[in-house]
Amino acid sequence: MAAFLLHGVLSRLVQTQREHIALLKAIGYPHWTIAGHYFKYALTLALFGALLGTLLGLWLGSVLVDVYQPFFSFPFLRYRVAPSLVAMAVLMSAGAAMFGAMSAVRQQLGPAAG
Repeated sequence: MAAFLLHGVLSRLVQTQREHIALLKAIGYPHWTIAGHYFKYALTLALFGALLGTLLGLWLGSVLVDVYQPFFSFPFLRYRVAPSLVAMAVLMSAGAAMFGAMSAVRQQLGPAAG
């Protein structure tokens, strides 16, 4: 879903900035420099979303454990989160963002950009 949304947003952003991109290419900026700008944009959005989602998920997880404990009469229920799981989720989110950005930028700048 992240790749699809970022592809849509970045496709429109790159489309509206075509004149600026053409000017940058005309004065000698290589494809990878221009594409890098959009990759950084996508990565910033992905990391901000991952941070917000992680914090919200940790809070909601602890709230749900407190709700489930008396309802299901668990003798002992402790909420734990493995840091490796959080790291893997953040890496997957960043990867999806890069994939969405790459497809949007490649569509506008050509195959040399990706």
